[in-house]
Amino acid sequence: MIYRALIGCAIASLWLLTLPVWAMEARLDSMEFSTAAVIPGRELRLLENPAYGGQVPNRVSFLPATGQQSWTTIVWDGTPGTRMAFVVQSYMAAWQEVWDIATNATGVLRRLTIGGPSLFGGQTRDVPAVPNDFLANAADRGNFVTWLQQRAKPVGGMYLAVGQRHDKFTSVDRVYILIALPPELHTFKVVIGWKDHDDRTDDREFERLLW
Repeated sequence: MIYRALIGCAIASLWLLTLPVWAMEARLDSMEFSTAAVIPGRELRLLENPAYGGQVPNRVSFLPATGQQSWTTIVWDGTPGTRMAFVVQSYMAAWQEVWDIATNATGVLRRLTIGGPSLFGGQTRDVPAVPNDFLANAADRGNFVTWLQQRAKPVGGMYLAVGQRHDKFTSVDRVYILIALPPELHTFKVVIGWKDHDDRTDDREFERLLW
C-alpha cells in the first residue's frame, strides 16, 4: 500500500503571528511562500536501524523541496500495521533550534507542544525534547521505542521527539518521527519551525520554518 509523508517550509513569523495553521498548509500546497523561506541544508533520512522502531520498505523515493515544490516528499510502499522511522537532521550550523512543530496526522494541521519532562516525570507535552545523546543511547539499549511511546503523545499514529543539540551555535537539533501505518492510504504532513542563534554579530535571533 502506498503512503506519503510531506515536509514543508514557511516563514515562522507569518505562521506564529498572522496565519492559522490550516492557512499555512494551503499556502505551502499552492507555493504562495517565497523560495527565500526554504532553509537549506536539512536532510530527511529513513532510519534503517531497527532500534528506532521502523521497518525498511521494499520501495521508497525522496523528492526534495525545490523552487517549484514547497514540500520534501517521501513516497513508500508499506504494510498496514507496521512502522516507519525518520529523522530530520542538518550539518549546517545555522537555524539550529527546533521552535515549532505542526502535523496533520488527525486530518487537520495543528501545532504541537514541545518541551522536556515535567517536574514529576508526567506526560505534559506532545513532543518531548531531550539531548540527542540521550536518544542515541536509548536506541543502543533497545528502549527507544518504549521511551518514545511513554513520553510522546500519539497524534494520528505519529510519535515525534526532538533531539537537542549539544552546542548552542555549532550543532543543530534533530527531529525523530515514528509513524504507525494505518489500514487506509494516507498522506502525513509535518511542518517544523526553526530558530537561528547567531554568535557572529550581536546575538540576534531569527525564526523560520523548515521542512
